[in-house]
This record gives sequence, structure tokens and C-alpha cells, in this order.
Amino acid sequence: MAAIDFPSNPVDGQEFSTLDVTYVWNGTGWRVKGTIGGGGGGGEPGDYLPLTGGSLIGDLALQYSDPVIHLNKSGSSNANKIKGYSGQMLRWDLVLGDGTAEGGSDTGSDLSINSFDDIGNLLGEVLRIERATRRLVLAGPPTEQNHAATKNYVDTAAAAGFPPGTKMVFYMAAPPPGWSVDATNNDAMMRVVSSSGGGMVVNTGSMSAFFNRTSVDPFTTTLTHMPVHQHGTNAYQGPGDTNSSGYRAGQAHGVATGYVVAFNALHIDNFPIVAAGGSGPHSHGLDTKVKYIDVIICVKS
Repeated sequence: MAAIDFPSNPVDGQEFSTLDVTYVWNGTGWRVKGTIGGGGGGGEPGDYLPLTGGSLIGDLALQYSDPVIHLNKSGSSNANKIKGYSGQMLRWDLVLGDGTAEGGSDTGSDLSINSFDDIGNLLGEVLRIERATRRLVLAGPPTEQNHAATKNYVDTAAAAGFPPGTKMVFYMAAPPPGWSVDATNNDAMMRVVSSSGGGMVVNTGSMSAFFNRTSVDPFTTTLTHMPVHQHGTNAYQGPGDTNSSGYRAGQAHGVATGYVVAFNALHIDNFPIVAAGGSGPHSHGLDTKVKYIDVIICVKS
């Protein structure tokens, strides 16, 4: 059936005839004359809206496979809109292609949602989706716990989250924006304390030197460090007896100079043997070559 071009701005009771069918405007739509709402006159529907637009007093249902509503604006500076009202007052409009001019490279005709106040005046844009970038743009920063946050809000909050002078450890090669490296400590270890932190113990050793050690510091033992012990010596009963080395009893073999040993003594006590050794320091093996990571301490500007 061909579209019927009904008169625009009709008044109640106005009649319009076309193709041997007469229609009457009932204040909300065109109705075939002589019908109440069903079909009428040659199988024509009972109610119509003019091509120039009008109002429905019931729901509009599109019932078929893949229903589509087409909105086709006449130019890129115009807009495709679906509006929502409350008591004849505009509350929302969904703009499926706004008036942002299309300048090539897929720009322009963005999607947006706008809100309106109690008397239908525009409050502002709630959100916008850029057609080219497909990025969501929000109206502003959040003011409540469950509000969505903009990137600018997050960046600003992160940058201003710590007062100037705050020190933190960063596992990265360079300080983040708004921070500078604190070069006071270098090649040092950290210690966790339960009291006041922020202090520093100055020692001569470095962390890298400690974790590359292969031995302990040299150490020289003294008599104090030795356990109580004794040494034996060759002594025999009678001058005629000799040992396997040919030394006779009473000869000072292995006995320090200046000590006299009685020849026929049955017991020899409390005399030293000949001293030996270099009295030099010695060391023990040690392996502290463990894996570690490098971090930097930074100060908030």
C-alpha cells in the first residue's frame, strides 16, 4: 500500500479523502470514517499518522524477525534523537549521531545521552561515545562512592595522593611523575622495625659487597681460644734405653731449650715441647651470593 500524505496540523473532526476512502482526524490520529478502530473501507487500517508526524495513544510494537527503527538525519550537523518525557516535560534524550560535524577519518556524529531538569531545560551531557575512537567520555569526576571515574580524576588523585616529602620504595628504573630519587642511601639494605622508621645506620660495608662474599674475615687464634690439651714427649727409665730414633732417655729431643730433664726420672712433668707455627690469621669459606632486586627510594615533590 502506498503511503498516504495526510494534511499537517489537522483539527478535530477534519476529513480527508483519498483513493475513495474518507478519513477523520480524532485529535490523536486519522481514522477511516464510519469505523471505531478496526479496519474499514476497502481493507484500509482504522488509524493513521500523517507523514509529517503525530502522536500515538498506545504502544508501538514491531513484531517480525530483526525489527529495525531507522533514524536518518539530513546532514552531519543535525542529530538523530530518541526522547523520554515525564508529564510532557523532557527528561532524557538519546542521541544516535549528534551534531558534531563529520570531518573525515570517521570523526563526528558521536553518540551521547543528555539529561534535563524538572521543567525540561538541558542539564548537560551525561556521557558521550566518540565514533572514531570508540572511547567513552564522562561528564565529570565522581562525587559518590559508586560513581564512574574519569582518567583525569584517577591521574590527579594518584599524583596528589601523598603529601610532599613522602618517601616510598619503587621497583622501577626511574621515579614516576611527581617524584624524585632520594640519593641519600645507595647500595644499602632495609630493615623493618616496630618503632619509629626512617632512620639510617651508617656502616662501612655495602650490600653488594656482603652478598658477594666467599669467606669470613681473617681471624688469628690465641691461647685463649684453644681448648685445654697436652702433648707427649719421649722419656725412658734408665740411660741405656733408646727409642727408635736413637735418642737416649733424658736427651732434650722435642724439649724447649733451657729445660733440664733428669736421666733416671720415671715421670717428666710440666715442661714445654718445641714451639711450631706461624701465628698468622686464617679464614673459613662462606657463600652469601643470593638473588636480590634493585629498587629506588623516591621523594614526593
